[in-house]
Amino acid sequence: MDTRITRGNQVKSNRSRGSKAILAIGILMIFVFVSCSADADPGENNVQLGASLLEEDDQQGIAVETAQVSRGRLRSSIEGSGIIQGIQEVIIRPFTNGVIESVQFELGQEISSDDALVTLDDRVARLTWLQLSGEYQSALADLESQKNLYELGSLSLNQLNQIQARVDGLAAQVEQARDSLAYTSITSPIDGRIAEKADNLIPGDLVASGQQIARVVDLSRLRIELSLGQDQIFLVEENLPAAIRITSPRGTIEALGIVSAVAAGSDQRTGSWRVIVDFDNPDPQAIKAGMSARVSIESDLEPLRDLVPLSSLILNEDRADLFIADGEIARRIPVQVLDNYGELAAVLPLDPEVQLSGRRVLTSGLSRIQDGDKIAPGDNEIARN
Repeated sequence: MDTRITRGNQVKSNRSRGSKAILAIGILMIFVFVSCSADADPGENNVQLGASLLEEDDQQGIAVETAQVSRGRLRSSIEGSGIIQGIQEVIIRPFTNGVIESVQFELGQEISSDDALVTLDDRVARLTWLQLSGEYQSALADLESQKNLYELGSLSLNQLNQIQARVDGLAAQVEQARDSLAYTSITSPIDGRIAEKADNLIPGDLVASGQQIARVVDLSRLRIELSLGQDQIFLVEENLPAAIRITSPRGTIEALGIVSAVAAGSDQRTGSWRVIVDFDNPDPQAIKAGMSARVSIESDLEPLRDLVPLSSLILNEDRADLFIADGEIARRIPVQVLDNYGELAAVLPLDPEVQLSGRRVLTSGLSRIQDGDKIAPGDNEIARN
């Protein structure tokens, strides 16, 4: 046999045994590593991880969000809503019974105060007036002649007074007949637009005295009645400016108004107070009586206070605290909560030496922060009044 072949086979055999040995050692090392990991205590690992995080917090500070304390009013405006009404609105009614002769208006029509809306048959009223006018003129002539007789002594004072009384009575009847004749032409006492028209106003039909035939609204100047609660009514007084917003499919229409009246007492049914806001109509073609509107009354009656987000307060049974950012250190400050509205609260530091306005208060991480902890403020939010 060739000795070179034999030696080659031996070399290959030795290499194969070496590779297998290395593979076995590697598997053994993996098994030992897994066994050690399985025997480790998970709680101990968590403690080590928590300690690592605390060590990182000590170095970098606890990540928090902050808000800047502003000086302002919780309620710089009073919001409310109501129904638009005309400052001048009248119901048109006839003062006398009569038969309709003509109807001269339509729903929505713009009218003047001297326009005749409905004309009644005036034949009876005119004849009555003419007859009484004639009697009155005759009585006046008779009175003048009787005065001459009285001066001559041919007529007593008592007789003259009786004649004078008849003349006065006829004068009153003539005046009444003149009014009845004038009432046959039904007009509006104001300029405006027809908001309502009675049904079945047909010539030839009879209308009764006091029957409603129309409603007229002056749209040039309007008003809104609000109902406000006790917290709001303290901040409202006459002559305060008000912003009116009417939302429509054509867009939002805005107008400026003024508080014209504030009720001296609350409504016994609702417990709220009536507030009247008047304004000039910026678009009479679009804005009409009966529409709803939002009203914002600008008020500076509330005192200026330090305002903070409600999320910055730590509320206890008998006190409240907040954290202020003193550089990179959190300082716990006791405060008195004076009032709150929306997402803000008005506060007063219990220590008169502490100034909050312009400082920054923490709004997150409050449960895991202690007085004196190092903090790392993130993105800031601003408290607004």
